[in-house]
Amino acid sequence: MKRYIYVIIAAIVLAGCSTTKRVQKAQKQETDPQKQLLEQVISVQPQFKSLQSNKVRFKIDYQQHSYSVSGSVSMIQDSAIILSLQPLMGIELYRMEIMPQHVTVIDKMNRRYVRMTYEQLQRQTGVNAGFDEIQAICMDRVFMAGVKQAELAGKNPKVVTTETEHNIGFEDETLSYNFKVDKNNLQLNETAIMPKGGTDRASVNYMNHGIYNNVVYPNSVKIEFASSNLSATCIISFTQLNINGEVNVAPQNLKKYTATTLSNIIK
Repeated sequence: MKRYIYVIIAAIVLAGCSTTKRVQKAQKQETDPQKQLLEQVISVQPQFKSLQSNKVRFKIDYQQHSYSVSGSVSMIQDSAIILSLQPLMGIELYRMEIMPQHVTVIDKMNRRYVRMTYEQLQRQTGVNAGFDEIQAICMDRVFMAGVKQAELAGKNPKVVTTETEHNIGFEDETLSYNFKVDKNNLQLNETAIMPKGGTDRASVNYMNHGIYNNVVYPNSVKIEFASSNLSATCIISFTQLNINGEVNVAPQNLKKYTATTLSNIIK
């Protein structure tokens, strides 16, 4: 089962009130409807400081194999995201700590761990993401790599509207981003990322939204990767959610653990 942790890592391992000013603002609103839409989408995104779920199901489909394992997820905004895998009667065997500076994968059964910076993680997994991008995916938000959300509207989003949704697209030097937003409530339902000129695709679907402490958040998240030689899906289902409550994200004490490599843990 250990090699399937790679899928979770990759999955896990997605902005004066004078008359003249009022006229200029009205003209800008009239000429920039796509930027207006993006600003509206950002304004209704989930806003919370912490999330805790002690009852999570990870269902992993990878290269014609399927696995299901219990676990938990804990998060404090801008601080930490903790994923715990508990395949045996609630006993934590594997743990991933996503911090702003690094990611730590812990094999508790064999008392070993690997800690990587995001640059190292990108080289190991091929996934070009840092803490901000991973946090945006976890918080059901639109994003671009390396761009603050307040600056997204200045990135000339392209919007295509269908009967039921808005498709908001961005491009940078290497990636194309597409966000599917519900036309009625502006809720983000899907994030898709594709290398420009390539066939690889990563997507995150947010499903079965509920209301928790006045915050709308999905009960299920489906993460998919597809390339010429890899197909993987991870569905994360929350049975229980506590938003904006007390969360313990204290890192594991690694004093009695031995440093190893990612390939040793996931092989």
